[in-house]
Amino acid sequence: MTHSDVPIGKRGALLCLTLCLALVPIDSARAEVTRVVVKSAGPMGVFEGREYIWATATMEGTVDRGGRETGRYRVPVVLMYPDRNPNGFGFVDVVNSADFTAYKEGEAPAGKRSIYYVGDIIFSDYLRREGFTYIAVQWSRMVTYVLGADYGVIENGLDGYEIVKDAARFLREPSKFEGAVPFRPKAVGRVTGFGQSQTAALLREFVRSGQNRERGGALTFEGILAGVGAGMCTSLNNDETPLPEPGPTNPTFQKRVSCGGPLPEDGKYIAIESESDIGTRPGSGLFGGYLARHQTPSFRQYELAGVAHIAPDIVDLRVFGATRQNPVSFRPVFKAMLHNLVEWIASGTAPPDSRYLEGSVDPEGSFQFATDADGNVKGGLRLPHIPTLLLSGERVGAPLGVYRGLDPDFLQPFNLFAWIGGTFAPFSAQELAARYPSHDAYVQLVTKAAGALLAGRFILQEDYDAYIQAAKRSR
Repeated sequence: MTHSDVPIGKRGALLCLTLCLALVPIDSARAEVTRVVVKSAGPMGVFEGREYIWATATMEGTVDRGGRETGRYRVPVVLMYPDRNPNGFGFVDVVNSADFTAYKEGEAPAGKRSIYYVGDIIFSDYLRREGFTYIAVQWSRMVTYVLGADYGVIENGLDGYEIVKDAARFLREPSKFEGAVPFRPKAVGRVTGFGQSQTAALLREFVRSGQNRERGGALTFEGILAGVGAGMCTSLNNDETPLPEPGPTNPTFQKRVSCGGPLPEDGKYIAIESESDIGTRPGSGLFGGYLARHQTPSFRQYELAGVAHIAPDIVDLRVFGATRQNPVSFRPVFKAMLHNLVEWIASGTAPPDSRYLEGSVDPEGSFQFATDADGNVKGGLRLPHIPTLLLSGERVGAPLGVYRGLDPDFLQPFNLFAWIGGTFAPFSAQELAARYPSHDAYVQLVTKAAGALLAGRFILQEDYDAYIQAAKRSR
């Protein structure tokens, strides 16, 4: 059984950034879905009166690369869709395959290279409660190269862009859907793209290079939510030459670099960056989210103070020796920003202004964070675990220690996953007693911080309630 045969559940995901350093020009191509063939399907339950099913399938298509050259592809996809009253929005989850890029077989953090459907892990039942039609798509020739034709076929690394586009096209026109299912997906009117880490960088390059426009001028994605992409771009190529050791022993077919500057006004775009993603490791070429800062009528960037690139509710890094992993989840902000993105597209209601972490850039090009007396960073979007000064002058938020985005213990020897899991250093019992003379005082500080975030549209009601309940349960 391959991974694409397994229904999506709450499996772990390995999110990392790759180490390639150069962009290449993009060739023009045009693809068309031939068919989407169901391999297996099953019920997911009823959400807000809608019955959802999942279906694993293969998406097949052709790629017209110009002239007389036409290629073909066959890739695994996973679909989730309701039987009635969809919200009219498609959600294309561009599958993250970063551990294929950074590790040789047997050396990846899970023991082997794997593919995960990260969007469903992060958003989970929220997607179904809201009525999205979901498709996760494998786009990377690197993966089909490693796993072989039984898994999928991508003939040219550059075809990945068109495969991603075809996933959006299929959601708008699902007529080429074959197989036994209780009911078929309904066409959507608008499509959002989602990428996490590596694939957030892929979608940034997708927009930066003008590929979010079809040949007739229509948008492929009316909106994109890009999570922890670190202000980088992933550009596809068709390089057949394996990288030298200690990189993988197979071609990657993709290159990565920092790519600051405003993006074209081609659809709405929300970037969410963790603290890990803003600074750089000098000389490494990794990260640099501060270079991508800007705000336009179609772009926002939110930088999360005291939040790491990999949270424990995505991957628990203790099994890799990262005992100080930052415990804070970014999922509440992701859900709220997807809600804001839909409103922005549907009604023109703009999301809040961008939020940036405070700091300065040193002569080597590394971002140095400004920190408070505790060591927590200043500025940015601040969840209830970080102290916050409201416009009224009231101080809210209730830190239990110092939360950082990178763990320097894993620089020598370098362990990328553990490094970007961040750290948490708890306050002493005496310090906590001095800050919070009663449990009620602590709960009130969390409640006021969460209330400000809810009013500012940075979290949803369900996560406001969850923050307060978690604070009440803590002792």
